[in-house]
Amino acid sequence: MPYETVTPQDCLMRNVVGGNAGNLVYQYSVFNSLATEDMEFETTRYQANLEDAERISQECQAFVIPLADAFRPTFMQYLKDLTALIKKLTIPCIVIGVGIRAAYEPDFSGLAFLDEDVKNFVNAVLEKSAKLGLRGEFTATYLKKLGYREEKDFTIIGCPSAYLNGAELCVKEVKLNTDSKVSLNSDMYPNLQFSEFLRNVQKDYPNYRFVGQIHNELRLLYTGCPFPAGEAYPCKNTESPAYVNQNARYFINVPLWIEHMKKMD
Repeated sequence: MPYETVTPQDCLMRNVVGGNAGNLVYQYSVFNSLATEDMEFETTRYQANLEDAERISQECQAFVIPLADAFRPTFMQYLKDLTALIKKLTIPCIVIGVGIRAAYEPDFSGLAFLDEDVKNFVNAVLEKSAKLGLRGEFTATYLKKLGYREEKDFTIIGCPSAYLNGAELCVKEVKLNTDSKVSLNSDMYPNLQFSEFLRNVQKDYPNYRFVGQIHNELRLLYTGCPFPAGEAYPCKNTESPAYVNQNARYFINVPLWIEHMKKMD
């Protein structure tokens, strides 16, 4: 659960965040959107077991599926398992925020081998609910290529985290100076342009905090174990400035993460 308290050992050994702590944030938003005083939630913990289908159908009102970039090669086996489970359920199955992982301005030709599995998943969901909620335009373009219709089979809703505090998203005005607290994160292998940006942020805003999200980043903070990453990556070993200056953070539940971010400029 996004608000569940677990130890760093649990997070490292059992992968309770699904490989990326960012998963907790959009899930937390979905929990908040659905929560009432008498609502009870149960999580599958990234398992899709067919033997659970009858119990889920009998005990639950709906099977809610918050997703991120699920249309990608490394997620296909889980998507197949999820599709099989959805087909056996007799309750509404609601997909919130699914997306495709693709290059900018994609033509999707290199991802054609995903098409059949994606269509099986989408068709299974549409048998149990009105439409799918998508991350953005790229995913919409991809589903249109597969023959699905916008606003009939799917609608673009963005990331569920945009609705974390309800219908209104307020963006505060930012005025930065050398004392400002800036939150920073990074891809493991930033390109040259982004590498320069990372270095400038660390130089110009020494009060920055680097927030890791993947397992290697938690392992580094907890055990000091280094891992391969790009030259400009801010926190890849104990000699990295973010580590030496105690500017690195990692969160394994959302409330603490949000409290940290409230302190950032």
